[in-house]
Amino acid sequence: IPEEYIKKFKSDCLDKGYQRIISEKINEQEAFLVGKNQNKLVNIHGITRDVEAVLSSYSNSVVLIDFWASWCAPCRQEMAFSKNFKKLYERKKIHFLYFSIDTNSKDWKQANKEEALNESDSYLILNPLNAAIIKQNKILSIPRYILIGKNKNTVFSDAPRPSDPKLKRLV
Repeated sequence: IPEEYIKKFKSDCLDKGYQRIISEKINEQEAFLVGKNQNKLVNIHGITRDVEAVLSSYSNSVVLIDFWASWCAPCRQEMAFSKNFKKLYERKKIHFLYFSIDTNSKDWKQANKEEALNESDSYLILNPLNAAIIKQNKILSIPRYILIGKNKNTVFSDAPRPSDPKLKRLV
């Protein structure tokens, strides 16, 4: 949005509450602009982290990343299977991360709540169209799963879904 339009809106709009709502919307959408935040994630509390920093937190674990979105019905259907799969491996060194490609943070937050995702495991990808992790792994559709080994190397960049028995053999 051109800066002069924003200035005009602020001078013409007398309702401070409405000004605040519009400012929040503009700020939220700026995170999704091309060229910004190319490999950044945000958690439910608004804290931004690099993808690499998140993954390095689990360097001694196998990591299964679930790429999903609140509006994706197959993604949401797999969540129940993912929870069951997670229970099978709760005593093993495997960690489950959920990376959303939503462009609306409110929808993502609501879906997090509905799916009862652990806040420390769920992230929103900022600028998913330009995110390095999306490009590097050629993620063209969701749901999509990536299995990462303890050495932080990708074991399988297109892992089976949690509902597929093949995933258990891979892990």
